Amino acid sequence: MSSSSPVLSSSSSSSDSEGIDLFISSLSTMAQENASQIPRPIIRRIQINRDREAGHDLLMRHYFGNEPLYNGTLFKRHVRQHFQRIPLQFL
Repeated sequence: MSSSSPVLSSSSSSSDSEGIDLFISSLSTMAQENASQIPRPIIRRIQINRDREAGHDLLMRHYFGNEPLYNGTLFKRHVRQHFQRIPLQFL
């Protein structure tokens, strides 16, 4: 009955833990070797030059210049459409 017993002796449990440690260390070594062999592309974001200063100057001339392209009514409509959270008393 003792040979079929599922209870492990202390000597077999220590050998089991050594086997598990050896298995984990070999898996770790294999993973590190494979990771260094796989070429990975470098993904960079595309940088677009938008010339923000010129855009700002253009908007200021169109809305607030000496001869504005858009009058106050169109300005309020534009702001109302895009920024509906702004109370009209501040415009």
